[in-house]
Amino acid sequence: MRRAFTLIELLAVTTIASVIFTVLSVSIFALHRTHTRVQSDAHTATALADFARRLRADAHAATAARLESLEAENPVLALELEDGRQVEYAFHAERPHVERRLHRGEDLLHRDTFILPRGAEVNWTSPEEDAPQLVTAIVSRPMSRDRSGVASRRRTRIEAAVGLDQQYGGSPP
Repeated sequence: MRRAFTLIELLAVTTIASVIFTVLSVSIFALHRTHTRVQSDAHTATALADFARRLRADAHAATAARLESLEAENPVLALELEDGRQVEYAFHAERPHVERRLHRGEDLLHRDTFILPRGAEVNWTSPEEDAPQLVTAIVSRPMSRDRSGVASRRRTRIEAAVGLDQQYGGSPP
């Protein structure tokens, strides 16, 4: 005669299986969240590297730099190129991104967008009369909260010298 499983044995097996599935689901969720965070950080790093490369190339090719709309919340960095073109960099906070526009007069020749993470901010500084021609973009973006619940910000400082191509014989972008 075959011995059947008792109700206690079935409940024990069911409990053990549910604990194993719970641990697995929590681990998979944490792994997915970590993957998403790493992927987002990689996209942000790529966008910042592209933005820094483009800003430096434009500043090096520029003959002059200035901040426009100083009274506005988001000033525009304008770079004058030797051939009469103008490059403008504008930060838009509502959907955080930096927009690069290349103009010749009123004609828009090209536009690039550098997507930043939610909560990011960009502050510009422009050259002063008595200082060397140096433009700076400071990108501040939120980091995760630490154990005490305090949110910190990661800052990236991008500096570019204006007019290096003319000074050292480089070519404009």
